[in-house]
Amino acid sequence: MAFSKKVIIPFCISFLTFFSLLFAVIGGGGILDYIEKIKKNHALKTNIIETIIIDPGHGGKDNGATAVYEINGNPVTFYEKDITLKLAIKLKNKLNKKYSHSKVKLTRTDDIYLSLEDRTNISNNHKQDDNNKIIIYISIHANYSKDETKRGYEIWYMDNDGNIKNFITDKINKSNDDILNEIYKESLNNTIRAKTEALANLIDNELKINIDRYNQVSGLRGEEQWALRKNKNISILIDTGFLSNRYEAFYLMNDNYQDKIVDGIVSGIGNFERYLKEKKNSFDEKTYLCISIVFIYSLHFGDNQFIKSIA
Repeated sequence: MAFSKKVIIPFCISFLTFFSLLFAVIGGGGILDYIEKIKKNHALKTNIIETIIIDPGHGGKDNGATAVYEINGNPVTFYEKDITLKLAIKLKNKLNKKYSHSKVKLTRTDDIYLSLEDRTNISNNHKQDDNNKIIIYISIHANYSKDETKRGYEIWYMDNDGNIKNFITDKINKSNDDILNEIYKESLNNTIRAKTEALANLIDNELKINIDRYNQVSGLRGEEQWALRKNKNISILIDTGFLSNRYEAFYLMNDNYQDKIVDGIVSGIGNFERYLKEKKNSFDEKTYLCISIVFIYSLHFGDNQFIKSIA
């Protein structure tokens, strides 16, 4: 009687999970010893924001969203690329004053074109010198909708609600020689995603305080965007408002309103830094489960590479 992969793989995952727990109890806490070793290696130091990369969306031949409104009887075009650059420069200047211990970088400082891949590469080329050094990537945009009444900011981030078992099942389903490394990397990325979600929430809280009375807040969006999915660092994308909404478009062009947006982001980053000091560098329960399963998987198939990598 033949069994399909859909039946066999979930069974194997359940078996390996059970076996890992059994091994932890009967085997004198072997797996727990390894987990504790991981915790000690990654939780000794307080996280520090080493670099903040600010990416003003669009530029050059890419105008981004555009809208034409009359000012004193004359048509004036509002360009997303101009608004994002102005916000990014203001944000950089305020961050430099408040966080002298962090490097603040702009992906562009004038009206030049950068592809999505260029922007992601700039972020990914900034590598952490140490596990406790944090790199943040913030992409600044404006929004557009066919519905001219729609308004409010949106903060996009990679959602952290994915089920780790489903992830492992999918990886094993597409099994190849690098399966252990892929699963291990995802278990580590899970901590990055948790911090990303925390950053998005903390900036969202501050933006609500700063601009809620001007704005109908759209809030958080836990979905994938190309620049976020390909980014190895903690990364979020902020749509600061809708150019398609006349009311909001004029606010986005206003210096005082831009300052309120920037102040909200700066305060959110400050709260995130406090969060990092309290949280330190720890793995969540899903990551422990993932590592436990893969640990047993590697033992079963005689592959010591994963065991050595976490030791």
